[in-house]
This record gives sequence, C-alpha cells and structure tokens, in this order.
Amino acid sequence: MKHKIGCVVVLGIGAASLLGAIAFLMPLRPIADKVSSDSNAERTEQRLPLQALQQEESQRLCIDQTPVQVADLSFSRTSRQSIELTWSDSWDEVVQEYQLKKRAVGDTQSSWIAVGTCSSDGLSDGTSYRLMDILETSEPVQFEYRVDITVANSDRYRAMEGVSIPASNVMVCIDPGHFDDGSQLLTPEADGYGEGLFVLQIALALRECLRTEYGIDSYLTRETDSITLDGYTNWELDSGFISLRGAYSAQKDSDLFLSLHTNANENDANGYPTWAQPTSITKPLLIVNTVAAESEQAIAIANAIGAQLAQANLACGIADRLAFSPGTLGALQAWSTSLNDSVELSGTVVYRLNQEGADYYGVLRGAAGVQVSGIIIEHGFHTVDVMRQKAVDGTLASQWAKADASGVAQGLGFQALKERTN
Repeated sequence: MKHKIGCVVVLGIGAASLLGAIAFLMPLRPIADKVSSDSNAERTEQRLPLQALQQEESQRLCIDQTPVQVADLSFSRTSRQSIELTWSDSWDEVVQEYQLKKRAVGDTQSSWIAVGTCSSDGLSDGTSYRLMDILETSEPVQFEYRVDITVANSDRYRAMEGVSIPASNVMVCIDPGHFDDGSQLLTPEADGYGEGLFVLQIALALRECLRTEYGIDSYLTRETDSITLDGYTNWELDSGFISLRGAYSAQKDSDLFLSLHTNANENDANGYPTWAQPTSITKPLLIVNTVAAESEQAIAIANAIGAQLAQANLACGIADRLAFSPGTLGALQAWSTSLNDSVELSGTVVYRLNQEGADYYGVLRGAAGVQVSGIIIEHGFHTVDVMRQKAVDGTLASQWAKADASGVAQGLGFQALKERTN
C-alpha cells in the first residue's frame, strides 16, 4: 500500500517537474547559460520539499491504517474426507468478505487454492464462521490453511494475510494407560513416580503437538486422573473391560490408536534390584495389534516413533545408546521377556498374541475389533531411577510427546509447519 501511494504521488508531480528533474541531473552549461541553469536548480530546490512532504504523508496514511488479520483459525477433522475450518467474527464490523485458502504443507512455490468465501454481516456478536473442505481422497493428506480478507474501508483498515495453520484428515485416539490410582504414594523407592499420572501428561502434550505442528486431530480416552467409558470406571477399565479403551477409537472413526505406557521388567532382572536397573535396559518397544501388523503405514509410524524415542532417550540421559532397530512388515519379532529385559538388545516393533491367536493386550484387542491399527508405546523403563527422576521433575513428558508426534507425522509422510510462510 505504501509503495502504491508513493507511485501515485510521484506520477502526480507532472511533466514540467520531470523536465526540471532532468535539468537538475544534466551537467552545467557554459557561463553564457548560467542564468537558465540557476533557474532550473532553484525550481528543483523548491520541488524537493514538496516531494518529501508527499512521501511523508503517504507513510502517515499507511501507518494510520489499522491492520486487520484473521489469527484464530482452527480446524477439526470431521471425516476421512472432510475438514471443518472455523474462525471468529471478531472483525465483522470492518470486514466485507473472508476468503479461505489452502495449499500443501511445505509447497511454498505453489499458489494458494480457494476453498470458499464468507460474506460478513457487519456484526461482531461472538459467533463463528465455519467452512467445510470436502477432500477428493480419503487417504491421509495434510494442508496449510489461512483466511484472507477484504476490508470494507481500505482508507482506514489494512487487510493482512491470515495466520496459517496445518490441518489434515487424520484422527488419532490416544489412550493414557491405566489411571492414577495413587500408586506413586505406595512405592517409596519409585521416587514419587506414578505411571498413570505421568502418561496423562504425555498424552495431553501429544494432543497439542499433533494439532499445532502437524495438523493432526486427536482425542483421549481420559483427560483426568480417572477414566470412565460405557459406564465402567478405573479398575474395571484396567482389567476385565480394558478392551473398551481400544474400541473407543471407533467413536470418531480413528485412523490410529495409541496407548501410552512406561515399561517394567522382571524382579531383580539382569542381577540388579528391580527398581535400580541400568540405563542400558532403556529401549523403546512398540507393540502392534493384528490390524497394524498387516499395515505398511502403521509399521512405518511405529518405526518412526521408535527411532525418535531412541534419540530422545539418549539425548536426555536415560539411555546409553541409540537402542532401536526398525521392524519389517511381514517379519515382525514376537515379544518376549528376554527381549524386554535385555541390556544388550535394541528395541523394535513387536507383536504379542494369546493362546487363541488374538492380541494379548486388551487395549490392542479392542482396537483390532473395530479394525483400527493399534500400537502400545513403551517409551522407556520406569525401573531406571534417572527416568523416574526426569519424569517427576517435569522434563521428560514434553520430550516424549514431541518424539511420538514426530514419529506419527513421519510415518504419514507429513511435515511440521514450523513457521508461517506466505
């Protein structure tokens, strides 16, 4: 806007002024023409203050314009083939029209594609605008969305490009394992650590990270210390009715079920006290259900999560090596105590079946029952004292959540929208 006003001002000076400017730039004529040259120079000197004033005025007009920008765009994945975009009407009194646009995340060379428009009614009454983007595919896709505007009075208001967000058609059901039964108070040697409480912290951070960085929608089986599903609570959902946790992934037609846990070992494993295992035991184990075991995408997600966790564990000092080896579709390793408790073997993607050939773990069995790929994430061992300490002091949950989110995104082929690029 400032540049355009400046150009108009310059063009408005006129042809006579342009000739004067040319004369000002030409070499001086011989002494016989001195009077004429001095006259041109005098006119130029008179004209320069005028140009400066006009330029200053154009800058003032631009500065005085109030910038208007849609910065509260949000999304929800409504189905495998639709994404709903929402923003408030807080600018309605000065906006004439809103334009929703999208492009593939990371594709900064392509033009923004118009999704739809909304006309303002001129009233900011606390309601929201909603537009549904109907997708051409049900396969996982990721976009960057923004809302641009046309202001009603461009002299007083300056329309700015909207703040963009990532969004996708992927839904993840996150299960913070167990519940907070107060067990951290019953085990003095555990340094105040309780798995049910800690994995809830991971789950809440994971939900936020998936949404803000990758545009992946998600919901939790519980958001507090307790859990209630289908009329059952806490211990019931940690024992006889535990499969309901996995089946809950069908509520919003989830693409993926993740059950978050920390691992343990046999008593006095490796010749060490149960609660004082060495860091060499630390390794991520990803246990997949029968549906995920046959899915190339699910195995890719599990492998990516495992690799990210191995890096995070080494970086924060709870592991002594990058202890993860990727699993291979069709050739996954079966879970075993020897693998789980080993201080030499690396973590990997595994499966575990019961005598009937179904998933051993109820949460995975429940997800398989509704045909959803399910993964138990054993992040690390809470029998390692440094892991418990970092969990209790609040430095570990966010790191594991970021690793989980990054792994999910990598497995889907998604990118992080780290900064706004318009």
